[in-house]
Amino acid sequence: MATLGLDIGLRGLRAAQTALDTVGHNISNANTPGYTRQRVDLDTSHPTRMRGLLQGTGVETDGIRRITDALLNKRIRSQVSVYQGLDVQLQGMSRIEDMLSEPGGNGLGALFDGFFSSVAGLSANPGDSVLRNSMVQSASSMTDEFQHLSTEISDARSQNLQELQYRTGEVNRLANSILNLNQEIAQAEASQVPANDLRDRREQELRSLSEQVDVSFTEQGNGAILVSVSGRVLVGSQRVHELSVESNPQGEPELRIDGSNVPVQVSGGQVGGLLRFRQEFLPTLEAKLDKLARNMILEVNRAHSTGTPESGGFTLLSGTQPVAGANTNERLAQLVRSAGLPFDVQEGRLYVNMTNAATGEVRVDSFAIDPNNMTVQGLLQSLNGVEHMNAGLDSLGRLNLTADSGYRFDFSARLDSNPNDYSTLGGGRATIGTAAHGPYGLSNGGTLSLQGPLGSSTVTFQSSDFADIQNASAQEIADVINSDAGMNSSGLRAVAVGDRLVLQSQNEGSSESIAVMGGSMLSALGLSAGTLAGGNDNSVQVEAFGRYTGSENRTLYYEPVGDGVIGTTPGLQIRVVSADGSPVAVLDVGEGYVPGTRLSVGEGVEVSFGYGELSGSTGETFKQDWIADSDSSDVLVAFGVNSFFDGDSAGTIEVSQALQSDPNRISYSGSGASGDNGALRRILTLQQASVDGLGASLGDYYGQVVGDVGFRISTTQSATAVAESLVQSLDARREEVSGVNVDEELVNMVRFEQAYTASARYIQTVQQLNDTILSII
Repeated sequence: MATLGLDIGLRGLRAAQTALDTVGHNISNANTPGYTRQRVDLDTSHPTRMRGLLQGTGVETDGIRRITDALLNKRIRSQVSVYQGLDVQLQGMSRIEDMLSEPGGNGLGALFDGFFSSVAGLSANPGDSVLRNSMVQSASSMTDEFQHLSTEISDARSQNLQELQYRTGEVNRLANSILNLNQEIAQAEASQVPANDLRDRREQELRSLSEQVDVSFTEQGNGAILVSVSGRVLVGSQRVHELSVESNPQGEPELRIDGSNVPVQVSGGQVGGLLRFRQEFLPTLEAKLDKLARNMILEVNRAHSTGTPESGGFTLLSGTQPVAGANTNERLAQLVRSAGLPFDVQEGRLYVNMTNAATGEVRVDSFAIDPNNMTVQGLLQSLNGVEHMNAGLDSLGRLNLTADSGYRFDFSARLDSNPNDYSTLGGGRATIGTAAHGPYGLSNGGTLSLQGPLGSSTVTFQSSDFADIQNASAQEIADVINSDAGMNSSGLRAVAVGDRLVLQSQNEGSSESIAVMGGSMLSALGLSAGTLAGGNDNSVQVEAFGRYTGSENRTLYYEPVGDGVIGTTPGLQIRVVSADGSPVAVLDVGEGYVPGTRLSVGEGVEVSFGYGELSGSTGETFKQDWIADSDSSDVLVAFGVNSFFDGDSAGTIEVSQALQSDPNRISYSGSGASGDNGALRRILTLQQASVDGLGASLGDYYGQVVGDVGFRISTTQSATAVAESLVQSLDARREEVSGVNVDEELVNMVRFEQAYTASARYIQTVQQLNDTILSII
């Protein structure tokens, strides 16, 4: 009995002492980060049978337990990972926002305004050389800022890569620390005693690891944990499978776990935030800046390449963009659409103006460009087909254009002042025009028989003479007729007036004649057998004036209504129709009209007709091009001919070296006329008008870019604040569950102190009883 009592008292003393030690441990670590409050689990010791009864034997300690909520800790790790990912993105975005310097006087927006302001100043006085210098300088300042922004984005990528490498190093360091703690915990708990403090340290390392990457883990039976990142084991049972930064085939970083070639998709933590910033924010911003710069280059060069400088034209122009290919033969064989040029060539038309420097006479030629079928060689042939023009590629594959001595060329949207090029209306040659428009549906072996001033001849059309004989163009048919020996010996020729075929005598004068005799192709060509036309001793002089003010290219045909003499025949008119036959104007040139008087055709264009005879019955006509865009194909921009800007992106944009060397080369005139500022006005419209490639003006698009950066920063700031608040809330909840309340621990200390004192008193009482019993015995 005495022994049992002493055992009970000793157990009470030991339990109270253990509880007091635990209370002291809690109080000592009240401010230790990551410490989890511990509690001694007490239970009654196993009873013993005595005098027919089960006698209690006192108290015993079952262990010391951490007061923790595993689910809460998991939520904290997850939310910490989210918060750190957002925070690191916000830091990167804020650096980019500082780089943009918007709003402010040093940002790209202010430099846009400065550039357009200089264009407006030069537009008001295009002859001022000081203002030309100002325009080049303001443009250079703007392009320098584009390049600066591009460089800053590249630097941000480099910094991002360095930070990624540092963060993955932290991941590996923490993983190794967890592995070491695993081993210590497994060894300590081999005797079934929880290693509470070691588990706290491991939990703290897990939280730190969650700040870097999003993690998950599973606990093994020995107390060790296996840690995974995106389903890949980072901390195994025996070793760490380290995380590394590798480069993919595109040169971009990707994460890999040691032993695997499959990229690890990390979405959370600072590593995930750095990747998201690099893969989403930076490319989007860079693409938008490149798009802005590219469209700036395209639109300004469209205006500038078709303008003319102070000199009025060029004797030599060299492109800046080389055609792809290892040698000249490869380059010439390239289709225009796949020539490796930075800008696409569209299906369209190029107008070339050739000016006789001595007389001032201007001849306007044009040709169609089909980039899907035209080779570079074909483009050169078309350019060389312009009288007095010479085109070729230099040794680097760049386009070179030169004019014959005594001539200048340009690509401005001129109004041809002498549109009746071949005197196909009221001319001295005998003329018969086809009633039908091309393309013409000819057949292989089809014929056309004509009577000329020197005899008759029949031409036979062969499929080999055409790209598609069933869709033969007027020019192709004219080439076949002109190459026919019989037609030449008969004194005949053919010309293409737009999409219409016109047959003529080779010489002028009232003694010249032409007649349609027959042939199987009469119907296809819109000709009638027996049609007869004679020449004239006097040719009608046609002149055009003004500047076309429309926004789209138009081709117009002038056709006499009836036959008669200008200024004499009552009711004689000239009908003006568009290429599709729709009416544009009717000009009265009969009785009462004074030859040479200007008549308005519309949209800023006037024409005048000199004295002479007209014949509507024989199909006389001439073509006039109203040009809003003299290069609707963008072939000049693509080859870099007479460019204002070089490059094709924010990182490569710059003012052309030719203009930097000589600002007087600025092509400000849009029509070639002295004092005209059409090219500058076209550039000025870009400040307000919507650009097709952007869906907004240049300035507005840049405003959208800056606004989008601001919106994303604001959104990320809000999300970061919410995530931070949630982490703080979860930490507060953990503190309530697992943290040390010193007041509560002091209460426990008093309670266990009393228990210890009571147990000691109990032992003393049992000892006195034993002494009394022994004295009686």
